[in-house]
Amino acid sequence: MQQILQMPLAQLTFLAGAPPPASGPLDQVVFAITSSNQAGSRYNPIPLHVRAIGVDRFIRPFEATLSVHYRIIGIPHYQPTPRFAEFTLKEIAEQTEGGLRLTPDNCVVLCSTTAVIRQYQQLGFAILPAELNHPDQPPTPIDVLQKMVAAGESWPT
Repeated sequence: MQQILQMPLAQLTFLAGAPPPASGPLDQVVFAITSSNQAGSRYNPIPLHVRAIGVDRFIRPFEATLSVHYRIIGIPHYQPTPRFAEFTLKEIAEQTEGGLRLTPDNCVVLCSTTAVIRQYQQLGFAILPAELNHPDQPPTPIDVLQKMVAAGESWPT
């Protein structure tokens, strides 16, 4: 993560499609935590506040050492829809009272969920592929969630 946050966008490897906006290194990260209203459900058994604490602990060192600012925004659960990306962008704008309007000109999307990637690409966003296509093939968030659901009540262990 540190290496990515220090590199100019033009030096990062994006998926085919829209080019990234012309700018230097990333200086702000928005964590959109989805299914934020589904604590204890099959969509997300971990409550929003626990996930937000994990995100905060992960990114806080980068804020201090690299001057990277961040926001954590809870996105309510939506049934599968071809408008998920649009809904997420609208939620972010609404929850920041219009202070953060993400567009292809000021934002790149980090995602490894192919259906969601396609939606953001259709809106013109440049995509950093996260775990997708990584040579070590780490599990994606969907993979982790599916393992937790398959484990049932014993998922915490």
